[in-house]
Amino acid sequence: MSLNEQLQTKFATRSELEALQKAYDEHMQTAVNQPGGNMASSPGTADVMITVDYDAELQKLVNHQSPFLTYLEQNGCVSDARTAKVGYRVKQQKTTSSFIAETEDLPRHDPSLYTDEIAKMQTLVYPIEISDLAMKGVDSIDLLEDEIRDGYLDMAQTKDIALLQGTEANNGFDGVLNSITTHTEDMGDEAITKDAIDIMAQEIIDDGGNPSAILTTAKVGRQLNDILYPNTRIIDQVDLTLGTRVTGYHAPNGQTIPILVDPNIDTTNGDSLAFIDNNSLRVRELVKPTITALAKTKLSTSRVLFTFFTFYNRAEYRNGLISGIGSPESP
Repeated sequence: MSLNEQLQTKFATRSELEALQKAYDEHMQTAVNQPGGNMASSPGTADVMITVDYDAELQKLVNHQSPFLTYLEQNGCVSDARTAKVGYRVKQQKTTSSFIAETEDLPRHDPSLYTDEIAKMQTLVYPIEISDLAMKGVDSIDLLEDEIRDGYLDMAQTKDIALLQGTEANNGFDGVLNSITTHTEDMGDEAITKDAIDIMAQEIIDDGGNPSAILTTAKVGRQLNDILYPNTRIIDQVDLTLGTRVTGYHAPNGQTIPILVDPNIDTTNGDSLAFIDNNSLRVRELVKPTITALAKTKLSTSRVLFTFFTFYNRAEYRNGLISGIGSPESP
């Protein structure tokens, strides 16, 4: 069973979108009809639509299961959106700096190329259904809370997978690994080398990029420790989030950047390593993870945890991808 098949979160179908819209309309109508006509929650509507928040323990679990998502959140790459379609510009770098003699003519200016694009929101849903009998038990509050926590973790992991590999849903988006086309290298099932890493990083820097992190699999992560710090017992590490420290890579521009090992990277066609630049990656959220009650159609309490979000890479040339990484030969 694949990782995607193990997760319960999925991209919403048309019928699920219609149910969500109906629940949202009912929530808005109930809120407006409250005394004063404001949108504040009241005891009668408090569980109709609730935004789910992290607590410290849940944040740590999300960080371990969905490190790329957490990294983007912690580095300001996730922001709110106001519409279901987000416009952005993709930049293709054209101009480079150069030295000239005092009497030389200025070099020909080749302006950067911008392409207008639209990113459409995707809807993730995690259904929660508990029988009315179970909801009458003394542990009903804890039971619902556990379901919400499990759903939040499941949703975060599904979101992480989408940010890495993209979505197959209608009008979906490319994940970061599929969006990189300029700086690519195929190792042909050979083990990663320090030269391959340094050369890729330098090419990105020469093109105006600024590598912020390395994103890779556990197998390649172990290789990196061996080739970057072969004789070092105490490996250089950098802070990531919530007290988490990860191995650092000394980039050619003098920065030490974190190496993120993400278990959600697809290894069907071999392991991979990506240099990512925070300035090029953006996640936009129309609705943060929220739980709402659905219309009652049977002897059970039905709720759904959902979120609307999209992702885009506005300057893919500032990133790099090394694919087809194999294992080192045994001595």
